[in-house]
Amino acid sequence: MHHKIEQNFIWIILTFSGLALFEPSLFIWIKPYITLLLGIILFGIGFTIQVSDFKIVWKSRWTALLAIVARYLLMPSIAYAIGEFLHLSSLELIGLVILGSCPGGTAANVMAYLSRANVALTVILTFGTTLLAPIAMPSIIYFFLHKEISIPFLSMFENILLVVFIPLTLGILVKKYFVNESKNLARVFPTISIFAISLAIACILSLSQEKVFSFPVRIMTAVIVLNVLGYLIGFIISKCLRCKIREQKSIFLEYGIFDSALGVIIATNFFGPLAALPSALISIIQNVTASFIVKKSMNNITASSDIEGVKQYD
Repeated sequence: MHHKIEQNFIWIILTFSGLALFEPSLFIWIKPYITLLLGIILFGIGFTIQVSDFKIVWKSRWTALLAIVARYLLMPSIAYAIGEFLHLSSLELIGLVILGSCPGGTAANVMAYLSRANVALTVILTFGTTLLAPIAMPSIIYFFLHKEISIPFLSMFENILLVVFIPLTLGILVKKYFVNESKNLARVFPTISIFAISLAIACILSLSQEKVFSFPVRIMTAVIVLNVLGYLIGFIISKCLRCKIREQKSIFLEYGIFDSALGVIIATNFFGPLAALPSALISIIQNVTASFIVKKSMNNITASSDIEGVKQYD
């Protein structure tokens, strides 16, 4: 049962998303609970992580550091180049560069978990990019756009603490001290996570229905290209750093998934609603594209398991 739900993950998301676009009232009420949904998912992720995983990541800390620095150097530059190539208006270009300079999003941790990536590495990358954001984002925006902004470090730190680290730590502790119970929970949490992320995406879509149906072609194209190139650049960087498959998944998910909420807040507060449009759109686009990646990854895992089963039978 749970295996079938995991295999049909993308169709569950697309069904919820379609319902959200045509009947947004079904999902708008979820907005206050999005943080709770993400926390529940991260709690379940804790069952799959051991403290030793973080020790392994620490041993290859220079890889993580280089991946973080390269993300801040490359993604805003690519965003600016895309905006110029597509002749975006001034505010649209500002919004795209803000998006490109955003840290990795919490959704990257969820997708890493579902695609069997190195979740500990993804958590460290998300945390690292978020810690650097208050310095990196204003510097990048001033460099490309000659605009000054300030970023609330404490609220960002509090958010990642509440959404990521506390639920994750609780999951790790439950796994350590309640072994039998955590084994049973670990079996059902991938299914819970799939429905939780599907509800969160549906809520985001329902809140952005008007923006989606207005179909701003140039901005939507720019955001899709940035998202896809993020995955590609992340994959290339992971190859250059000679990472293993699980680490490659972690890095390219981190490059392709952005903290869209921060992008919307920064753009709206300093430049207005039009500048916030790229970040609003990426919140939808990146979850859909990442879901396809997860689906592909699950298929590969299933195929590998089948091959192993045949070998054992032989």
